[in-house]
Amino acid sequence: RVLVTFSVSPTDGRAADRSLLDLFSKSVNWVERTTDYDENEADVHRTAWYVAPGWEIPYEYDEGDAQPYNLMPDWMVELRDRMMATVGKDLRERDPELGPPNSCNWNWYRTADANIGAHADDEYLFDGDNREMAVVGFSVGAEREFQILNREKEELRSLILPKMSYCTMEGWFQRDFLHSVPPAPPTGEGKEEEHRINVTWRWIVNKEKPAGRE
Repeated sequence: RVLVTFSVSPTDGRAADRSLLDLFSKSVNWVERTTDYDENEADVHRTAWYVAPGWEIPYEYDEGDAQPYNLMPDWMVELRDRMMATVGKDLRERDPELGPPNSCNWNWYRTADANIGAHADDEYLFDGDNREMAVVGFSVGAEREFQILNREKEELRSLILPKMSYCTMEGWFQRDFLHSVPPAPPTGEGKEEEHRINVTWRWIVNKEKPAGRE
């Protein structure tokens, strides 16, 4: 079973979106990352990794480059609970034993060039190669294209993620598909480039790398 769902938050509205964008940009403990597309723009793409108490584990965004963990503050736990109130019912219908996610990864796209290449969230922490798993994304700020590549058929599909939208990847998605966020078209002359911040909620199941896994 593979499932991708998409919805817009019921708190849709430009004022709410800008308020959350301001909160996230100022309150998340961001780490600057050098990107493949331009090594001279290390501050274009920023990331952060947060966990619930009891799951204090770093996250390897790239192999050999561990992302330090942060504990979720109260406002982030409230954001997580709001997410579960919005999409959790559908998630639990497909997995009745699913509790709140115990981790989340943040990405801040500061320009239209900021992007993430095709990849899967298949790290050992989540064990998505060996079991069905869910990832829930929430986006604020500029809308961006979200691409999905079928590994076997090499078919590419895409959808637009608007501001204040949720997107879930469930089942065997991480095993069978890759996903990416390509660069956005440049903004028109004289128009301010809008930032985008995305958080993906995840469920850690392995605290240690299984024996034999690279």
